[in-house]
This record gives sequence, C-alpha cells and structure tokens, in this order.
Amino acid sequence: MARITNSEIERYYFKQFQQHFPLPAGSAEYKDKPDVRIRGDRLLGIEMASLYLVDGDDPASEQKQSKLREDVLHKAQSLHLAASGKRFELTVSFNPACPIDNVSVVAKSFVAVAKSIETFGRGPLPHRILERVPQASFIYYNPIEYPDARWRVCQPYTVPTLSVERVAELVTSKELRLSEYERCDAYWLLLVVDHMNSAQDQEIDWPHTRPALNTLFERIILYKPQFARWTEVPLVR
Repeated sequence: MARITNSEIERYYFKQFQQHFPLPAGSAEYKDKPDVRIRGDRLLGIEMASLYLVDGDDPASEQKQSKLREDVLHKAQSLHLAASGKRFELTVSFNPACPIDNVSVVAKSFVAVAKSIETFGRGPLPHRILERVPQASFIYYNPIEYPDARWRVCQPYTVPTLSVERVAELVTSKELRLSEYERCDAYWLLLVVDHMNSAQDQEIDWPHTRPALNTLFERIILYKPQFARWTEVPLVR
C-alpha cells in the first residue's frame, strides 16, 4: 500500500476545516508554498502545519519515543522466546521522564525482568521489579500462555495546555520562508492538532496570561478536527 503523502494529509484536514470555519468566498487550490490558495476578492494563501508538543528532532519527543517503545517490547519478547521463555503477556506503560536511548539495552532489561516473574500471579508487578527497568512506570503481567501472546504498550497521558512556545517556534520558522511563497494579498497559518496523536494532543485555547504574537501572518488559527473546534492566536495589530 502506498504511503499517504503530506499533501494528501493536509488536503484531508483542510476539507474538514472548510466545513467548520467561515472561510472567505472563493475557490480553493491545493499547491505548495503556501499549501492552499483561496481565489476570491483577493488572493489568500494558507500555510498548514501539524502542531506537536515537542520538536520531532528531540530524542525524548513522543514522536521518537512512541516507536522506540514498540521496538523495545518487540525485541525483548523475541529475545525472551528465543531463550525458551513462556508465552505470557506483558502490558507496559513507559516513563516519559526516563526516555529510551538504547533499544537493545532496555530490551535486555525487560528480558531479565521476564525471567524473574514466571512464577508470579496475574496483576501489576511490584515496585521492586519496576526498579530494574526505570524506563517503565507500570507493567501488568498475565501468566496465561497464548499462542499469539504479545507484549504491548499501553501509554496513558493527560491532555496538556497549549504549547505556546511551539506555536511561536512554528510561526517564526514559517515566517522565514514567506519570501519563497507565491505572492498573495495575505497569508494565514493553520495549525492542526490531531486529538488521536498523543504527540500532538493539547488544549488549543491561548492562555490569557500570554502576550499576543507579533507576526507577518494576518491570522493564525488552531484547529482540532475531531472536535470540529478552532480558536485564533491573538496577534499584535
């Protein structure tokens, strides 16, 4: 199956946005730099971006860690089974304050834990066991053996307040590229927060204690598609 492109994702989100936001009259064109153009009484350029809580280049970001968590458990269970371990199930919540930096090392820690609990009863593992794997904040053990038993991630999280710093960073990075865009009468910035992605999910209300942004964009809009909800970033006029 072909991988969905960024352009297709942006078009998918924008078509939803059109249903929820009072856009000016005009025909929408999907291009690049900016991502969408609205041709009406004036030419409006709309640049789009996904708003993540943390820069994806940060090794401790949810974007990086979510994949590493899956890799660790897959590798750990494979090593455990290769050593004739039992086919029990583990459900693991990871500790965001102790990010994974080496999959092999952390996987071996899980293998050692697995070997030591095979006589345990069903339930959460005690704290003394968790101390052996600081990257884990909770491990639930199910000793029943299934042919398709799998060690899986179950990561709880709470919805944080808006990451104002990330909004400001994105605004600055997009402004630096405005000179490369097709000339438009005005530019908007649409920041999408996907509720289903824990690396993005956050509140979208601008904190009343934070100042308005000084920007070249005419409007900056925060949008949560699953809730059909949008808010605007206050701007210096």
